Amino acid sequence: MNRKTRLAVAVAAMVASAAVAFADGAGGLLFGMVKPEFNPSFFPEAQMPIDLEYIGGYGYGVSRQGNIVGGFGLAFLDSTLMSGDIGSEDHLAGGVGGMVMGWRLGSEPFIHVDVAARLGLGGVGAHTSSGWKGYAIAYAEPYAEVGIGLTPWMHLSATLGYQIIGNFVPGLAFTDLLLRSPTLGMTVTWGRF
Repeated sequence: MNRKTRLAVAVAAMVASAAVAFADGAGGLLFGMVKPEFNPSFFPEAQMPIDLEYIGGYGYGVSRQGNIVGGFGLAFLDSTLMSGDIGSEDHLAGGVGGMVMGWRLGSEPFIHVDVAARLGLGGVGAHTSSGWKGYAIAYAEPYAEVGIGLTPWMHLSATLGYQIIGNFVPGLAFTDLLLRSPTLGMTVTWGRF
């Protein structure tokens, strides 16, 4: 086999591998709020002392079998901190980054349904009556997402999830800081559905 033939075979093998491995993919912006008062009775009681807002970005690929794999980054903030009057109330601010894993249950050019989870690591500052304390945290947010296509390449989605934040340092892991609550969110996504 001459050099040109070997090169052609190698390129054909790479193209065939890529065509099998990749089906869809997207990325965009996510916005959400943590709403402890929406906690359903069949879940453990919400342990989030305040409402939080979060904003971030993400990107993922979807295999032909519907597996979702990607990454995300987000920042969250108790909006009452913006007023500057901290007082003795509980407050939280921080950020996380990590991976997105899940399944696409169905997809058409103008609708998609996903079940996934954001799993990551980050840091927060927590304010209680005794002052500020910083934590390195683990983050998990399983969620369901329904997206409606504004165009074949741009979807607007609503998400419903359950956020869990736990410390791993300082202090006893998942004991000094353990917060959980339902979340409501939306995403603006650009990509191939």
